[in-house]
Amino acid sequence: LERAYENNPGEAAPALLVANQYLEDARPLDAIEVARSIADGETRDLSVVRSVGRVLYAAGAIEEAQEQFEIAVERSPQTAALLVDLTRSLMAQGKFADALVITERAITADPTAVQAQVLQVLTYISMGRLAEADERSAFLVQSYPANSQVALARAEALVAARRYDEAITAFRDAQGKGAGLNAVVREVQVRITRGTDDAPEQPLVDWVAANGNDVGGRKVLAEMYQQQGKRKPARQAYKELVEELPDDAVVLNNLAVELQYAGNLEQALVHAQKARELRPQSGSIADTLGWIYRDLGDLATAVRHLREARSLMPQNGNISYHLAATLAEAGAADEAREILEELLSMNTVFASRAEAVELLARL
Repeated sequence: LERAYENNPGEAAPALLVANQYLEDARPLDAIEVARSIADGETRDLSVVRSVGRVLYAAGAIEEAQEQFEIAVERSPQTAALLVDLTRSLMAQGKFADALVITERAITADPTAVQAQVLQVLTYISMGRLAEADERSAFLVQSYPANSQVALARAEALVAARRYDEAITAFRDAQGKGAGLNAVVREVQVRITRGTDDAPEQPLVDWVAANGNDVGGRKVLAEMYQQQGKRKPARQAYKELVEELPDDAVVLNNLAVELQYAGNLEQALVHAQKARELRPQSGSIADTLGWIYRDLGDLATAVRHLREARSLMPQNGNISYHLAATLAEAGAADEAREILEELLSMNTVFASRAEAVELLARL
């Protein structure tokens, strides 16, 4: 595919094929570069413009994706599917008022466009217009009783209204209509939020068992254990995943975190180093590696990785706290204090906020 792309510069078909392969291989930056090479919407077929937008969207270049979708909509303003693409890109950027306008245009263009109506419900939720989300989602369930996406939208409206028992039932309904893993995950998340289940992850355990130990489901299950602080099952789940996916950087990183919690720092270091080699541009992985080095007492190396992590993810409060704490331990109290003062002045919510406040008071 790469040779075909290189030997046919400017041609859409090989470019799109290789870009989508890069997405499958978790190489979003490469996918973006290829998509940009054919992103001239003025000279491309409408289908190519849309495909380029979808590649950019999937790779995380949301503003550029929006530009492609806007070109597509300008050329075919009554095509509901294109309006839906544009809506998604706007929602991903938090432009909910604009997204709502576009969903209404899509519904006007095609009153049977279910996906546009689903996005309208989700936009209402994002805007805090919960009564409208509730009313509209209930209407859609009556109009499209077999549609899984409608069932999911109804469940989300119930979650937003904190009607958790009803939402769990609605997610179960969506599963029965074919919504799949996404509906199971959301059911578990709501069970965790509700806080009354001893084992809220059980529906996901059952789903994995019923679907041939699906790797995607097992990854999510491991994350669920980790998020709940269930250290032993999380560690075991990630160990089993690493045996099957030895080059999955996220799985390696998360196993490193669990091994660090267990005090097995040498093994944690091995997995974190490999994850860092596989994903050198990941701020969260650099943070994991730096924090492990800090626990090992190698403060100079820890600071180097944590500085890189902060440069990659400057808005992440936990990373900034980790850097400040390590600097303070290394004797660089002034720089640590400066980082903490800047961090806490922003009033952002992050898991280590209480520790950051305490550390600043000590400095």
